[in-house]
Amino acid sequence: MVENSKRFDQIKRTKMHKTFIFLVIGCLIFKLGTASGFGYSVGNTEGLKHLSEEESPNTEISWIPSNDFLPEGFQVTTITSSTTTIYAAGNTNDPTNRFIGLFSSTDGITWTEVNTGLQNYAFFYSLYELDGILYASVADQNIIPELLKSEDGGLTWSLSQDGILTNSTTSYIISDDEGALYAATFTVEDNNSTPRLYKSTNQAESWVELNVTGFTPSEDALFRSMDHTGSEFIISYANSETSMVELYTSEDALVWTRLNNIPEDFFALDISVDTSGVWYVSGIDFDTLDGEMIVSENEGETWEFLPTDDLEEFNHWLLALEAFGDQIILTGSLEDFTEQSQVFFSVPAKQEQSITFEPLSPVTYGDESFAFEAIASSGLPVSYTSSDDLVVSILDGIATIENAGTAMITAVQEGNESFGPAKEVTQLLTINKAGLAVSVEDVERNSGEENPEFKLVYEGFVNDEDVSVIDFLPEVSTSATISSEPGTFDLIISGGEDNNYVFSYSNGTLTILEPVVTGTNGFLSNDISIYPNPVFGVVTILSTESTNSNKTVTVFDSFGNQIFEKSLRTEMQIDFGTHPSGLYLLKIQMEDKVDIFRVFKN
Repeated sequence: MVENSKRFDQIKRTKMHKTFIFLVIGCLIFKLGTASGFGYSVGNTEGLKHLSEEESPNTEISWIPSNDFLPEGFQVTTITSSTTTIYAAGNTNDPTNRFIGLFSSTDGITWTEVNTGLQNYAFFYSLYELDGILYASVADQNIIPELLKSEDGGLTWSLSQDGILTNSTTSYIISDDEGALYAATFTVEDNNSTPRLYKSTNQAESWVELNVTGFTPSEDALFRSMDHTGSEFIISYANSETSMVELYTSEDALVWTRLNNIPEDFFALDISVDTSGVWYVSGIDFDTLDGEMIVSENEGETWEFLPTDDLEEFNHWLLALEAFGDQIILTGSLEDFTEQSQVFFSVPAKQEQSITFEPLSPVTYGDESFAFEAIASSGLPVSYTSSDDLVVSILDGIATIENAGTAMITAVQEGNESFGPAKEVTQLLTINKAGLAVSVEDVERNSGEENPEFKLVYEGFVNDEDVSVIDFLPEVSTSATISSEPGTFDLIISGGEDNNYVFSYSNGTLTILEPVVTGTNGFLSNDISIYPNPVFGVVTILSTESTNSNKTVTVFDSFGNQIFEKSLRTEMQIDFGTHPSGLYLLKIQMEDKVDIFRVFKN
């Protein structure tokens, strides 16, 4: 601890005022780039491996300086980026000629100075972009801090620190997933610094101080940098009393928990994550006070040193860092970091590759399994994932149709020692329903009988399926009732529904036969007399046939309901007076002989 304290004091003991040292060293930025969902750590002592260039897997990477766009003596203190633009900002350190500058680039190679109109400001501490708005923490020639914002790319600025304590320096600005802004600040009084955290939900029009807990107590500390990983906040806390730089995380930006796995000798200044999920951290080594960069490909579980020999004399202080696409933008400084910095961009160690994956033609439920045909420009094999395994599952590159529906098929090539991961390509796959033909068998029945059960016939099942898999079975309907006149009636199919089958219907017919006299004993309709017909009250039935107990008369209403049944006599009466008007059927039967008569009640 004593050794570290001496080193920390050595860093602070320069020609510059203590406040500015805190700003240059203490307020340099941690970022997680544009990636989200990553927790942060700066490794741990056991996981940090000091590798030689022969052992390092990243020895192929090289650093190329951008065009010489920086004024003499200019120090880049902060880098940020939108989806299309990189911004680098900083200031000169010459006390006789102090000014700030803002530069923009679309590729990290060619830079253009932004005419900011901030000529009266001397220090540029932090910069952040959100939804096209730039937020900047600056200070004037008297080191009086201000928080500004610009809605036109940095051309014009307005004051945006309402609610933040006067003379508080904003060391870093970030946003959460909901678009709320957070300002990590500190206020210097009597040569001691007090950290404070503010939140704004109205694009920095006003700020509210947060009541934070969990940090190591100190009379002299500050927040150096802050970020939101997609699931939690992370903040860098510099404690001058203990000469420690500590990292804390929080889910709500209120209650903070310290991370205990920071390497002892590595003073982290900035962090960023590239599009493939690799973590990069820039900083210095306490032992040598030389700049170093470490890299982790497993979210901070283990670390390796990234070669920075290409930075030459600018590798003593590795300050601002930003991952932009597949590039790394890095600021390196001379041994005396107050003199000059240079912006570098990385040449990826691995070759780029892309995937060609054409739109997918629809398939049909029941089709055979098949393979996709995406091609990687590297020639490496492509793997696939399905967004819904219940619709289409993929095993060893072969797709199997499970159900009708849609699924997003993603082609993936993760790269190897020569090629970086390809950008994933996703295509929509539609699985149409199989066609199922449904018909109903034609049937016949006698006049006066109830309708028989109708039989449906299915054709087109796949995968050895049968009617048991249908979600909602079709039904057959007809207008024929027990009282319907002889003739032909349609049998209409409707109502079927299923997730994997689409129905086509072939309707059938029901034929009601004319009444016939059956048997061999000459039982004929003219042997029966029924009158009056139509009837208002009582109807009389006369039979010329001899009657016995086996001869019956049964009466049905038009709905097929039986309302009367008795043994038939030579003469008998049936009273319809209490029954509603309509058609009634009289069924007269003797053993195997039957006759049907229609009676109309007025």
